[in-house]
Amino acid sequence: MQPAWSPHGQRIAFYALRANSGQRDIFTVLADGAAADAPPVEVTNDAALDWTPVWSPDGDYLYFSSNRGGTMNLWRISIDEASGRPRGQPEPVTTPTAYGGRMSFSRDGLLMAYASLDWRSTMLRQAFDPAREQLLGPPTPIFKGSRPVRDHAISPDGQWIVFTETTPQEDLFVARVDGREYRRLTDDASRDRGAVWAPDAQMIYFYSDRSGRYELWKIRPDGSHPEVMTKGANTNFPTVSPDGARIATAGVSAGGMQIRAANAPVAADNQYEPAPGPGQMFWPFSWSQAGRLLGIVVTKEGSVAGVTTYDVATKQYRPVPVADYRSYAVEQWLRDGRRFLIRNQAGIEVVDSVTGARKMLTRVRGYMVGKSLSVSTDNSWYSYTETGTEGDIWIARIKK
Repeated sequence: MQPAWSPHGQRIAFYALRANSGQRDIFTVLADGAAADAPPVEVTNDAALDWTPVWSPDGDYLYFSSNRGGTMNLWRISIDEASGRPRGQPEPVTTPTAYGGRMSFSRDGLLMAYASLDWRSTMLRQAFDPAREQLLGPPTPIFKGSRPVRDHAISPDGQWIVFTETTPQEDLFVARVDGREYRRLTDDASRDRGAVWAPDAQMIYFYSDRSGRYELWKIRPDGSHPEVMTKGANTNFPTVSPDGARIATAGVSAGGMQIRAANAPVAADNQYEPAPGPGQMFWPFSWSQAGRLLGIVVTKEGSVAGVTTYDVATKQYRPVPVADYRSYAVEQWLRDGRRFLIRNQAGIEVVDSVTGARKMLTRVRGYMVGKSLSVSTDNSWYSYTETGTEGDIWIARIKK
């Protein structure tokens, strides 16, 4: 991502994901197409998130954004433009922002422009009458944070919410639905995402790249005894069966959708459910009492082809006839096993899985980040996040 020519046209800097994890590092490569004989050269290789590389006009430094100092700020590393090899360790170029990046230099190299960005998420609770498909009053905030929230799930008893906060780390937290007893479950440089509760609320399942690639993990609600559950799965969002006995997973780099026993031993598993079609993969988000999975169909190019249900027993797919649907979304079944709530960039709608009829319930402002919708077990309310940003452009003078 984000290729950047060196000043004399010798090399191109870029950032890339390593293997099947979320680790982002900086590399350089020859610009004359001879990459087969001269592979990319590592500039960074660590747990920090490194991105948006930009060369200084004299070619002596490579500037980039990184959270290695605790917040997403600017860094630079001395580099040999011809070989692309670092000539030292990264050093901070600290700016007055909690999130900075996307630099640009003046021709003489004395001035640098950069963007700052502040993320803020509010998690809200909306009372809902599923029979009449109507809202019961305005939404009420559960809590507001100075960091973005990307995934969350309501506990089976409706008393707790587990969620992922990002920037600078992606860690798991739990809090009561009124915002009290807010506490951290994980604290590390890995990316802990997509948490869901077991039906008995005694375990939380999530996916993480803490082992070097994305795998399924579990942890107790008090943060104790984290354990890996898969080996080489390259999985994303876990979806738990209503009885808690099985877990369905899929992912960007996975070979397909898998359904595994929740108590299965940790071992490589290459058994996949049938694909919806050639070059397609099914990503499940919700499992009904009737044994049907609900999710989206993703093509090998990464685009979303539509919303589909999957009957676990018969292994048959049935597309949901939703018109003009082309964006990423998350869905949650309602108790009747026919209708569901869907969250996309526009907001939250109730959809009939048979007819495709849909009704807008809540328009949501800001960005949709991850799995940002959850429905209470009794369907009396749902939660969602509003994530907004405030950005500025700054100019800094560079001291040699």
